[in-house]
Amino acid sequence: MIKSRTVVAALVAFALLASACGDDEEEAPATADATEATTEAAPADDETAAPAEPEATGADSSDPIRIPLHNWSSQLVGAEVVGGILEEAGFSVEYVPSDSQVVYQSMCDGDIELVHEVWEGAFGVAFQEQVDKGCVLDWATHNAVTREEWWYPIYVEDQCPGLPDWEALNACAHLFATAETGDKGRFLGGPVDWLKGDEERVEGLGMNFEVINAGSAATLWAELDAASVDNTPIVLFNWTPNFVEAVYEGKFIEFPAFEDACRTDPAWGTNAELTHDCGNPADGYLKTGVGEHFPEKWPTAAAIVQRMDFTNPMLAAMAAAVDVDGKEASEAATEWLAANEDLWRGWISGDVAAPAEAAAAADSSDPIRIPLHNWSSQLVGAEVVGGILEAAGYSVEYVPSDSQVVYQSMCDGDIELVHEVWEGAFGVAFQEQVDKGCVLDWATHNAVTREEWWYPIYVEDQCPGLPDWEALNACAHLFATAETGDKGRFLGGPVDWLKGDEERVEGLGMNFEVINAGSAATLWAELDAASVDNTPIVLFNWTPNFVEAVYEGKFIEFPAFEDACRTDPAWGTNAELTHDCGNPADGYLKTGVGEHFPEKWPTAAAIVQRMDFTNPMLAAMAAAVDVDGKEASEAANEWLAANEGLWRGWIAG
Repeated sequence: MIKSRTVVAALVAFALLASACGDDEEEAPATADATEATTEAAPADDETAAPAEPEATGADSSDPIRIPLHNWSSQLVGAEVVGGILEEAGFSVEYVPSDSQVVYQSMCDGDIELVHEVWEGAFGVAFQEQVDKGCVLDWATHNAVTREEWWYPIYVEDQCPGLPDWEALNACAHLFATAETGDKGRFLGGPVDWLKGDEERVEGLGMNFEVINAGSAATLWAELDAASVDNTPIVLFNWTPNFVEAVYEGKFIEFPAFEDACRTDPAWGTNAELTHDCGNPADGYLKTGVGEHFPEKWPTAAAIVQRMDFTNPMLAAMAAAVDVDGKEASEAATEWLAANEDLWRGWISGDVAAPAEAAAAADSSDPIRIPLHNWSSQLVGAEVVGGILEAAGYSVEYVPSDSQVVYQSMCDGDIELVHEVWEGAFGVAFQEQVDKGCVLDWATHNAVTREEWWYPIYVEDQCPGLPDWEALNACAHLFATAETGDKGRFLGGPVDWLKGDEERVEGLGMNFEVINAGSAATLWAELDAASVDNTPIVLFNWTPNFVEAVYEGKFIEFPAFEDACRTDPAWGTNAELTHDCGNPADGYLKTGVGEHFPEKWPTAAAIVQRMDFTNPMLAAMAAAVDVDGKEASEAANEWLAANEGLWRGWIAG
């Protein structure tokens, strides 16, 4: 399904203005005599000193720093962004068109100084080979999480049942056949220098496909455009972050999960004679590599480069500027540099928070009050949010709060912000106050949430037909306890996590009784106990959460949620009652602020609006408490230390 390119262009323009995020492993600046640019401005006649322009220290070489140009758009834009930053710092830069595999040998030969986009899936092997030799240095890891894999537009699922599973794809190979491939399916790969082991994978997994390499990234997108006109089946190489996800809906093929041994050890995996019987890394790195002599020859530049950090939104926006908006890479780079000047000047100086800290002085000195609720990711996240605001110069106060009443507390002026508004549990209470105007819908996180009845996977052996809700209801007796008699027990969350469970049981005529756990810890203790001997249990769970990494299980599939289900009895199967549906399957996670927050703390409001938590972040916060046994404050401090570049980017804007 093609989305509006006009809308995408507008989003890209916004992303270029709002994409200032930073690194999760920022290094401390090196000592001033070795690595910091130093200039001394002569006093002007009016005794006002002109601002000093950053320049390279005398310890750095005056030779040009050579940066490669490859054959995909984000790299071409990013190379000129990196070069522009170094030029602003006083260095000479030279751009060199380079093969994206051979470039690492070129670094060893002294012909290229740095590569700022080392994608794990395509270039990890070639990169690591030279790192192991010692002639290339693994210099920095960006905050971006990458994936490079076989991909299809979503309409192909109607033609090939079972996708995105790779075996389902292989069973449909004939749909992708072309005159060039005969009776084999065509996989349209990237240019040959994007070495991803596709031929080896086809052979290792015994797939009925032939790999045809596109001559360029532009060819990939032209073929995708053409196929999408009439829904012609196509499977091709794609990656994320990229502009494609904003233009086409689609999915990556799910191959056997990647492990390093898959590439080298035939004994690994399903094929004992061949390697590459797996996919590419699903959460790959994006690194910067430099030549072994770079830190000695350009110590100041090396420190600046190590502070550079590109995120998924930044890279996607850079690609879209070229591939959607049709700009030249140099034009897109110039626009990015203009829109993100505070961020990259922080990379040069090593002080990315300074501009925002100065701006914070104009805000109120009153403490910003943040609620503490009763689940782990929120408790950790509240102290993360508070820690970021404190780093930006604000006073923060934490207030234990009921997770339903908190929105009224915001209207009463007792709480300033809530950073975890889950649609399923709190959407109604939140929206009620938003509609009154005393709470502002301030930001939507990248996280996609679900809150629903859930069971551990072993229950499927005891109750056929799951995860269908009617199958569950037919097995209600399996979940009965002394407390519920002949009715099944649904173990719900604490009562202030208002999810309409009792109303659903009544609306769908289910033979269940809702028993609310006193805390999240009670839910997990009951799940632990039941799992010892596979006792049937159905309980409230949510994602993102730590549970998905510890237990295999599934959500119950109720009738699909619509807003009318909660308010209109005529909606759904029960014409007399509401709530005859499930919770939202792809719910939002929002940040809400009090109506006066942007006026009283304008700089803080802008920082909070840039904060964006993802599913992996929230799951990790929960796991730090519920699996690792850490206190929320300890987990928050560790998160802040590990993601300093990212949140300092939120501060800097």
